[in-house]
Amino acid sequence: MYSTWEELLTGVPQGSVLGPLLFNIYLNDIFYFVEYTEVCNFADDTTPNSCGYDVNEVLTDVEHDSTILLEWFRDNFMTLNADKCHLLFSGHKHEHMFASLSDETIWEENAVKLLGILIDSNLTFNDHLKIICKKASQKLTAISRFCHILSENKRIILLKTFFESQFNYCPLIWMFCNKTINRKIDRLHERALRLAYKDYVSNFHELLEKDKSVTIHKRNLRALVIEMYKIDHKISPSFIRELVVKEDSAYNTRATTNVVLDANDRAEISKKSSNKVPKINTVSFGKESFRWLGPKLWNSLPEETKHAKSLEVFRQKVKSMTFDQCPCNLCREYVHGVGYID
Repeated sequence: MYSTWEELLTGVPQGSVLGPLLFNIYLNDIFYFVEYTEVCNFADDTTPNSCGYDVNEVLTDVEHDSTILLEWFRDNFMTLNADKCHLLFSGHKHEHMFASLSDETIWEENAVKLLGILIDSNLTFNDHLKIICKKASQKLTAISRFCHILSENKRIILLKTFFESQFNYCPLIWMFCNKTINRKIDRLHERALRLAYKDYVSNFHELLEKDKSVTIHKRNLRALVIEMYKIDHKISPSFIRELVVKEDSAYNTRATTNVVLDANDRAEISKKSSNKVPKINTVSFGKESFRWLGPKLWNSLPEETKHAKSLEVFRQKVKSMTFDQCPCNLCREYVHGVGYID
């Protein structure tokens, strides 16, 4: 059976190389119509967002620009799937919120999945990590059923492919989790290493040494400093570079506003690559963020490491880093009733 021929006036070939480019060109002018919000767009996933001190004002801005987007889709022969429209609030409010879009009422949700990441209203990403841990545990259970008939090398390959890969997607988003979730990840990692090496005697630290690897969290810290290298060398997207502020020169002090530097001084300053660490209000609040921890780790690196000739060379240097002096809460010792110990 063959379907009948149909003339198509709009659309792009599915699965083609040219299709995504043509689709992005088609959507290009959508950003010129929104007035009060920022729009994050990835292919056909369009997300308006707004922030402010007044919840009602933020909601009004989102409703206004979302209505404009609905009209744009309709005028450009595109259909919006109302079931995929979600509303997420993060911050202090006194009631359950909802947005009115055309004839639809969209109620606030506690968590929304966006591009494979489950974002909760408190931005803890605990729900997302619980899902990842559940999938990783299922993979381990499946592998454990037949790992006894595999060689050690094949077991290691399987576990790195099906277990560790669960934690490779967007680690810079969810890496600032709490200690409870991190311990759960470590227990799963330990279980994976025991299956790989059939070692049920060694502790987690000894298993990591045998595997010549580090914990998932320390692997995330490596990804963090790699992103900082991209920011410092301006090969990272602009919206990520805006998260980090360059440290002002030590010469720009109140007493020396007009300092003439010779060639040696300029060369010395150019060798230094430091970023400003933002001030935080309390001992713990604010530390669990890319904006604080990224510059903190970057400034602690040796200058020769920060000035690696290429990203690939820097990646090789990062592989030997263990971040034993990392100041984040997951790396610091916590005593119940006392708090974090530096």
